[in-house]
Amino acid sequence: GSIDVSGTGNHTGSLTAAVTVSASDVISATTTRKTGTSTFDITSEFSALFSALLLAPDLQVSMSADVFDPAVIGLYNLPDNDVVLTLSVTNAGLGAVDAGTLELIIPVSTDTTFYNGDFDDGGPETDPVVFTESSTGLTFTAGSNLAFSNSPTKPASFAACSYTPLAGYDPSVTFVCINPAGSMLAGDPDPSFSVQFRSRIN
Repeated sequence: GSIDVSGTGNHTGSLTAAVTVSASDVISATTTRKTGTSTFDITSEFSALFSALLLAPDLQVSMSADVFDPAVIGLYNLPDNDVVLTLSVTNAGLGAVDAGTLELIIPVSTDTTFYNGDFDDGGPETDPVVFTESSTGLTFTAGSNLAFSNSPTKPASFAACSYTPLAGYDPSVTFVCINPAGSMLAGDPDPSFSVQFRSRIN
């Protein structure tokens, strides 16, 4: 686009033409004097250079495990007791994650058996997986954003997680697959979410 700066004095304006740029592209701008309806003569001796920046997400992932109810005396990390796996994801970058592209394929330890039931046995949760978020813009519904796999190797995608687990403890579940809806936002403080599920120690 162009700005009409014919005449004298100071001039300001806006370039409204949309141009697609990629990261590291250099954008330059100069000023040319307009002498008529479609004629120009001298071009300014100065120019402004801008480097396009890619605002990319920076996802940081951590995992931890603890006994299901550490407040119960004698409940330790021992066979026949349950543990809770917690996977946390934080976007520490400047850009958002494209909508629908965030997929987590979480392995179930071979030393444990996945619990497909009410996560907290009658508490506020009703599904086998708990999703908790803070300022992410993501939503999670077990019926559409949760799936499972019984494959011995990691599934290539959420769509490849097609196993229907048995009720209760199901040793066939090898991966828990999560695909939250929406775009994971960027911001300050860093948006984050966690996923939790139970397994019994074999």
